[in-house]
Amino acid sequence: MRMGRLRSLFSFMVTFVGSVAMWWIYFDSSAHSGHHKITHSNDPGRLARLAYTYLHLPIAAGIIVTAVGDELVLGLLVTILLVVVGVSERLISKRRRAAV
Repeated sequence: MRMGRLRSLFSFMVTFVGSVAMWWIYFDSSAHSGHHKITHSNDPGRLARLAYTYLHLPIAAGIIVTAVGDELVLGLLVTILLVVVGVSERLISKRRRAAV
C-alpha cells in the first residue's frame, strides 16, 4: 500500500508543478513580453485587442486539456489502487475462510 501512496503523491506533485509552471509562464514571462510588444507597436490598441481577445482562446484550451489530462492521471491511479485493494481484500477473506 505504501507504493500506491507514493505514486499518488508523485502524480499529485507532477500535476501541481505543471499548474504552477503554466501560471508562471503566463504571468511572469508572457506578461512582460506582451507588454513590451504592445507598447512598441505602431498600432498598440489594435494589437492589444487582437492579442487579448484571440490569444486567450488557445491558452484556455490548453489549460482545459491539461486539467483533463491531470484528472485522468490522478483518476487512473485511484482506480488502480481501488482495484488492488479490492482484490487483496477478497484474497485475504478467501484465505481466512479456508483457514477456518
